[in-house]
Amino acid sequence: MSIFWTTTGAMVHLGTELGRGGEGVVYEVHGQPDVVAKVYHQAVDSAKAQKLEAMAALPPGPLHAVSAWPRAALQARPSGPVQGFIMPAVRGHKAAHLLYSPRSRRSEFAGADYKFLVHVAGNVARAFAVVHQQGHVIGDVNHSGVLVGADGTAHLIDCDSFQVSLNGRTYRCAVGVPEYTPPELQGVRLSDVHRTTDHDAFGLAVMVFHVLFMGRHPFAGRYLGSGPMPVAQAIREGRFAFGPGARRSGMAPPPHAPVLRSASDEVADLFVAAFSAPGRRPAPARWASALSSLAGELVTCSHNGRHVHWRGLSTCPWCQVEAAAGTSFFGGQPAGGATQGHFYADVAWREISAVPLPTEMLKPTASPQPSQRALELRREIATFRSAPPLLQSFVRLLALTTGVALALATAALFGVGSLWALVTGVLAFWVIDEGRRWRHPLPKSVRSRMDKMKAELALATETRRKTGAALQALGSSHYDRTLAALRESRERLSESKAEEAKALAKVRADAKADAQKRHLSRFAINAGTVKGVGNAKVQALASRGVRTAADINRRNVRSVPGIGTELAGRLETWKRGVERSFRFNPDRDIDSAALARISAKFAQERQTLERHLSQGATALRDARARTEAERGPLVAAANTASARVSQMESDLRHLKQR
Repeated sequence: MSIFWTTTGAMVHLGTELGRGGEGVVYEVHGQPDVVAKVYHQAVDSAKAQKLEAMAALPPGPLHAVSAWPRAALQARPSGPVQGFIMPAVRGHKAAHLLYSPRSRRSEFAGADYKFLVHVAGNVARAFAVVHQQGHVIGDVNHSGVLVGADGTAHLIDCDSFQVSLNGRTYRCAVGVPEYTPPELQGVRLSDVHRTTDHDAFGLAVMVFHVLFMGRHPFAGRYLGSGPMPVAQAIREGRFAFGPGARRSGMAPPPHAPVLRSASDEVADLFVAAFSAPGRRPAPARWASALSSLAGELVTCSHNGRHVHWRGLSTCPWCQVEAAAGTSFFGGQPAGGATQGHFYADVAWREISAVPLPTEMLKPTASPQPSQRALELRREIATFRSAPPLLQSFVRLLALTTGVALALATAALFGVGSLWALVTGVLAFWVIDEGRRWRHPLPKSVRSRMDKMKAELALATETRRKTGAALQALGSSHYDRTLAALRESRERLSESKAEEAKALAKVRADAKADAQKRHLSRFAINAGTVKGVGNAKVQALASRGVRTAADINRRNVRSVPGIGTELAGRLETWKRGVERSFRFNPDRDIDSAALARISAKFAQERQTLERHLSQGATALRDARARTEAERGPLVAAANTASARVSQMESDLRHLKQR
């Protein structure tokens, strides 16, 4: 039994070894079941010793409720160098990573459903919040540093690696796991870094993601480029595989994974913020609040009582992913109660149907205000055509005087009462007065600009027509072809079972008919077999190929000379009697190899169809993206042309020259 001393001089007897790691060994403490001792392989340096002593000197408080906070530093001999510490024993708790995979969760946390996972994630966030509230930073965030109880409580361990600020001094955390390290610290020597709560916020988000998404890492997905994409590199380059910008970063979610929104819109937004730029990461308290809200918004799946999901979803995400993966995430059989590996066509088709149509992207164009060019041209035309008021009055007086003079002259020639005098006077007045309204032809420069505007309108109209026709001809080719192929697979899959049953039934029916024929063939037609059939009749029947009961039918028997209706009836009755003695034995009479070949053929076809449909939603999303990318330049051109047409029509209406 090894003996150590605390820095205050108390003797500590070490008991059974509980665990061993890279830094040291954890032992029971004899006579103190509520604590354990961690002994380093070698004595620590003075800075680490001072850190442990400062931590141990902290009076009991919130930190001790959520972590295995050091209670006393240990020495191998009195007044010797520090080589370990005593900490609370966290019993009845297991490593958080055992919650991730369905297999370990079933064995270590039996009965744990999604509600339990949300509860655990919230408690992890609350533990982080306590550490931050006390002015410390965890630094080395990883799934081995959190223990979870059967009641969902979370305890932090390995507290000796925390970055702590005590007595006016900060003791840094010199280690870290790349998969939980934020991008700005990837590849950096951590012993030189002053950690912040924002750094911890990244690691916390990764841990929460692990818990809620079945152990998947947020930056571990399908890399759409060439070569491997290690998680650390993906973190450094901001390739969040489940985020809205995943494709732009060359990533896609892994197969059989729930979508980000399955954890609720609020939680999904927190993940996006946590894995975006530094400084925007949600604090632990924000996570705790969002996860508490999610816990209150969970409902039980109507198809599988083991499934719990956010009530904002139209369908259960676990039914979909279990169907695609062919395994159960929460105990029992996969969704639908079928055996493991069963394909769920309805679930796959619901996922396919949820993929939206390609976005049209054509923008409606409202009638815009006249452009500055049109306004300036309108003012120029108005200025050119306007006449001074004095000139207008002179022209009207001239018209009136001329009209009267002509009327008097006409009256002198044709008589005072002549109608021609009146007509001549009015006509002269109208002609001269209209001259006041006559407009000079517009200058060439103005006409040229208006003609240019009309030409621009014609060009834009033609461009809009052509791009619209091109878009209509292009349609949604990739999307439509992919969806049509998936529909064909779905229809074929629904037909496959019936066709297999029909093919197997035909084999069985043919086998039964062949066995019956063999049975009938064993009964020869001899003289005396049937009353009235002697040797002559037997020979006559044989000449027409009727030798056994198998050969008898109404048509061939009655065509034999000398076999009348009565004798033919006797032969048919005898055949029916022989038929009644037939006993079909499927095990003996059916070719099992033929049945197996048919089943294998249809099974292989269904496997191909099921694989096609299980990957259908992903394929359709890809086709939608390709369709939109292919249509994009045409849509942009059509939108530009439509906007141009609307602007030119507005300008020309303003000029009243359309």
